[in-house]
Parts: sequence; C-alpha cells; structure tokens
Amino acid sequence: MYKTFGLNAGLSIEIWSDIPIGVGLGSSAATAVATINALNNLFELQLDSHELSQYAFEAEKITHAHPSGIDNTISTYGGAILYKKGKINRIEISSEIPLLIINSGIAHSTKIQVTHVKDLYTAHPSIFKNIFEAIDAISLKVENALRIKKLEVLGELLDYNQHLLRMLGVSTKELDSLIELVKSYGAIGAKLTGAGGGGCILALFNSPDTKKECLSQLKAFNIEVYDTKINEHGARILHTAK
Repeated sequence: MYKTFGLNAGLSIEIWSDIPIGVGLGSSAATAVATINALNNLFELQLDSHELSQYAFEAEKITHAHPSGIDNTISTYGGAILYKKGKINRIEISSEIPLLIINSGIAHSTKIQVTHVKDLYTAHPSIFKNIFEAIDAISLKVENALRIKKLEVLGELLDYNQHLLRMLGVSTKELDSLIELVKSYGAIGAKLTGAGGGGCILALFNSPDTKKECLSQLKAFNIEVYDTKINEHGARILHTAK
C-alpha cells in the first residue's frame, strides 16, 4: 500500500485483540483488515469495501501462501455470507443462532495445513475432487438452513462437514474428542474452524438455554470457550484522533 499510494509517513501501530492467534478464527485477516482500514482513514485513501478486502487478501497471501479469501471478506463485510471464488451472497438471518466457539488449546499453522490439503489434491485429484464438491454442496444447504433457521438441519450439516474434514486429514484426535464432549453436553452439531490441525471448534445448539448449560459445563473443566454471535458490522472506524 505504501508503494501504491506513495505514502512516506512513519507509523506506530498498537493492536488490542480478543482473538487468539493460530486457532482458526481468522486473527491474521482481522488484523490486516483493521490495519488497512486505519490507514485508509488516516491517509484519506477513499478505499471502498472491495478494495479494503483485496489489500487484506494480499497480506493474507504473505501469511498463509494460499488463503481462500473468506477470512478477509467476512472481516471486511461482517454478517453471514456465502463466499465462492470472490462472489459474495449475504445471508439474512432473522434471529440469533445459538453458537459456542471452543478452543482446543492446540496452536496450528494455516500455511502447513493448506499446503497439506493442496498436496493431497495434487496426488489424488479424482478422490479429493469429490470431497471438495461435497463440501461445496453442504455450504449451499447451510445457506438455506440459516435463512429459514432450521437448526436441526444445520446441526446435521455441520456434522457432515466435519466427517469430510476428517477425510482430508485436517482434524485431530483432540478436536474429535472435543466435538464428542460438546455433543454430550447438548450440541446438535459441531465442526472444526479454519484450516484444522488444532485450534477451535464451532458448536451449534437448539436453544440459548442448552447453550448456556454447555457453557457452564465447559467452564467447570477450565476449557476456553467463547459465547459468540454473528456480528453484522464488519470493519468500522470507532475512534479517530483527527
């Protein structure tokens, strides 16, 4: 960006974040989007949301080598989206979806995981092409389930997706055990987040009460858990010194 816009002013950047690093929650993309949005505001670059996301995507390439583009897109736009090869379809959700994010405590490298899956596909394209097509089909079903809030269907789809991720070799015994644990506490579906190999899982519940019960159980075992919801805002400037 500095070369593109001819910027030459020095900067001191401080980051305060509630997002753990290396656990599949898109911390690098969120940081890139926030930083570029701050530069956009500071230097009055007039970048629109698409440009903001694209510059963050370039930063993601440095960090992860082969990023999907999903993390920088959702950090920029917020809400729920169906994303495919740069095409964005917003999903309007009428009410809150009961979700928890649970941290396995195992850090991972997105670059290593993505390269692993890429190598598998290169070695056995006829096999792994079918898995990717199945994951794509699940995404389309998830979009519809979210729009009409069919939570039981959504839970089943999360489970199907997790089975396919196991076949890709990106799940672990620890993640699988954590999924079984939250399902024993009432989750109706769960899957790993991000590139896998560690990090977090996402768990869905059929009601806020069931989610609350699971949250209490996990905290009793000192498991790191985040009571989360879908944020509609995306990248915003909350404070400026100008």
